Amino acid sequence: METVTPFVIAGIVLVAFFLAFYVFIKAGSKKLNSSHQQFIKKQWQNITEENFHNPHTAILDADKLLGYVLELRGYTGSVGDQLKKGAGLFGSIDSVWNAHKFRNRIAHEVGFKISKQEADKALSNFKKALADLGAKF
Repeated sequence: METVTPFVIAGIVLVAFFLAFYVFIKAGSKKLNSSHQQFIKKQWQNITEENFHNPHTAILDADKLLGYVLELRGYTGSVGDQLKKGAGLFGSIDSVWNAHKFRNRIAHEVGFKISKQEADKALSNFKKALADLGAKF
């Protein structure tokens, strides 16, 4: 009876490992359905239009949209937490982080000014990140 116990424990550990692995893989594999795609496309159009009038707001909204899509894909927490958990989903995680950090500066630094070129670059990075997550524009 004592020789069976290590095998039972090993079996339980193995099953738990595979279950955890399956849950981890499933979290990042959720697809965006057609209603999500339409919503994302409409929101991106609004963000693009807003960039002409108020680039600060456009960048804040692009970051929110990124968080929304990451949540749809199964990632929880703040956008920063979601990016850490889903880093492997992106072609260039550095450009996504740069866009998110730029958003943080807008949100938290008093009087932070941005140029049209900086706003366009950040929005381009957000758009690439959304496309990496399966958004179609």
